[in-house]
Amino acid sequence: MGDGLSIGGYASANLVDCTVSENSVVNRSGGGLSVFGGAQVRMSGSNVRGNIARNGLSGGLAVFDNVRCELSNNTRVRHNEATTFGGGLFAANNTLVSVVYADG
Repeated sequence: MGDGLSIGGYASANLVDCTVSENSVVNRSGGGLSVFGGAQVRMSGSNVRGNIARNGLSGGLAVFDNVRCELSNNTRVRHNEATTFGGGLFAANNTLVSVVYADG
């Protein structure tokens, strides 16, 4: 999971003015960023771009299994691709994604 960044196990992360780009995974999820297992992530003023998931879910941002994810302050999820589902964002399994003034 998550070639660029993987956050799980009820961890909490604040990503401010970060760029997650040009990552790729094969037969996994979240080429750029994978958030799972009860984790909480806030992204502010950040970019998730140019990530790829081949034979997996979400090239950009995969969030699943009891996750809370907030994208704010012009966070951008762009130009990501996946061969299965969710080129930019894939969310599943009791997950909450909040988008507050994001551009994408």
